[in-house]
Amino acid sequence: MIFCLTTKTKFDRFILLVRNSTYKEIEMEKSEMKEMLKANVCEIVFTKANGEKRTMKATLKADMLPVVEADSSKRTKKANDAIVACYDIEKKGWRSFRKDSVIEFKIVG
Repeated sequence: MIFCLTTKTKFDRFILLVRNSTYKEIEMEKSEMKEMLKANVCEIVFTKANGEKRTMKATLKADMLPVVEADSSKRTKKANDAIVACYDIEKKGWRSFRKDSVIEFKIVG
């Protein structure tokens, strides 16, 4: 995974630009990805389950999420630490990706 940031933030420790003789990988935890998404719009490049590469601009910023009425009759899903759910601002819908399929994760706004 390669993580790129376009602005100087507290997440700078995730910048990975090691391209010399060895490649070193830094893995972000789901909680760290969610924290970045809650504060920013991020561009995420990942591999879909079918093997296709996808780029998504997503966020969890409260002011950018759709208003949803609470419905107690809906079932709740069991939490999965491998899956990150977010709001795709281009497709205008909720999407998810596996954190281990991320190729690039960067702040774009």
